[in-house]
Amino acid sequence: MLECYRVILLLRPPGSSFRSDFEFRGHGGPASRAPEVDILVTTLFTPGSFVASPYKQRDNIIALASIALMSWPVLPRGVTQPQKRTLWNAEFLELALNSWAKIQSDSVSWSTLLLYHLIHVSIHTNMGLVQRFAHSPAEAPFRTRSGRAFACIEQWQKTRHYPAAKWHAQSILRRVKEAMAVSQKRSSDSVGDVPSGTGRPLILPEPPHLPYCVYFSALILWCGSIVSNDEKISNLSSIETCLHLLSGMKVRVAELLEGILRELRYNT
Repeated sequence: MLECYRVILLLRPPGSSFRSDFEFRGHGGPASRAPEVDILVTTLFTPGSFVASPYKQRDNIIALASIALMSWPVLPRGVTQPQKRTLWNAEFLELALNSWAKIQSDSVSWSTLLLYHLIHVSIHTNMGLVQRFAHSPAEAPFRTRSGRAFACIEQWQKTRHYPAAKWHAQSILRRVKEAMAVSQKRSSDSVGDVPSGTGRPLILPEPPHLPYCVYFSALILWCGSIVSNDEKISNLSSIETCLHLLSGMKVRVAELLEGILRELRYNT
């Protein structure tokens, strides 16, 4: 999973210690499980294939992380969007991700679904360019309407990639809001059951990728508001939602990302 985060969150290639697509799968589990994950991932990348039997949640998560690792060669990079087509292209990743989604039961965790949507966002978005564009001063040549970056963002919005990235970004925010609503309800219901002096009631755990999912979603919607006046009001409203969600998280990085988004909103 750490290698998955390296690719999706840090926009870095898998580490040199990662010698095969599934080297990490045996950590903490029996080696006999590895062939099952191999079969699952192969099936997900095969058009028209059918998953004959249900897989355990751990295998599903490993398969999803494996798809993320395989996405590195096709992730958009540099001042370009979309990237030039190669033999290994994004359509293969989309096929595998959609096949993965079809075999999930209602019991799949919300944090796993966040990772699913985030991988889709990464495939359809040049996140390096979007972050550089967002965090450049408004008057910087890189960000002006006559600059190359703005032209690339504008071109991105005219392709199929932006609507797909926007849909997955909005799906992330919807699922986070639902999960946090459940968390707040459970916390409220259990206040009376917590003895004094024992601290706050237990709430839903926050996966490491949670604040980044919200942050990346905010950047995508912000880009839409900058380039298209038609989306300005709705997308800026979504950014307010992102700020609210980040403010409710406990991890330190959420506070930092919230501060970055507030500055971005102020300078817009």
